[in-house]
Amino acid sequence: GTLSLPAIPYSRLEYKVWSSPGARIENSPPETAPFLDVAELEKDQSWSSVKRLALEITKGVRGDAAKASAIERYLKANYGYTLSPETGKGSTPLEDFLFYTKAGYCEHFATAMAVMLRAAGIPSRLVTGFTQGDWNRLGGYFIIRLEDAHSWVEAYVKDADGKAGWATFDPSPSAGR
Repeated sequence: GTLSLPAIPYSRLEYKVWSSPGARIENSPPETAPFLDVAELEKDQSWSSVKRLALEITKGVRGDAAKASAIERYLKANYGYTLSPETGKGSTPLEDFLFYTKAGYCEHFATAMAVMLRAAGIPSRLVTGFTQGDWNRLGGYFIIRLEDAHSWVEAYVKDADGKAGWATFDPSPSAGR
C-alpha cells in the first residue's frame, strides 16, 4: 500500500504496518511487458555493455531465481557503498556506476540490478521504502526517519518448488545500511 499526505505534517505521524520479511508474494503472473521494458535503455550506447555484463554474470546459471541471486552477489562483492559517488566517464549514472566509479548508494545498486535482470529476461521492478528503523522500547514502536530510506529490487521468479511470485533482492552491501 501507499501512505500519502496532502501536506507535510507538523507533528509526529503514527501508523501500523504488518509484514513478513523474506516472504514471497504469490499471485497470478504479471503482465510482464512493463517489467521487462528496456526500450529507453536500448537507445543509449551503454546498453550493449550492461546487457553483456548481465549475461556474463548469469552464464551457466540455471533458473531465474538463481540468476537473480548471482547478480545480487556480484554487485555486493564488486562495488562499494558511498553517499557521495563521483562522476565517471559514462553517458548515464548507471554506466558510471557499473563501469567507471563502481561505487554508489542503494539506488545505484537497485537500479543496476533491475536493469541487468531485465537484460537477462527476468521481470523486475525497483522498490523504494524504508528499513525498519529503531525500536523504541518505552513506546513499543519503531521510529522511522528519512535516513532509513532504502531502495531494493523485486523480481518475478520461481522458487525451488516451482511456485512463481515476486521475490525481494537487496544488492546493496550491508555496510551501506
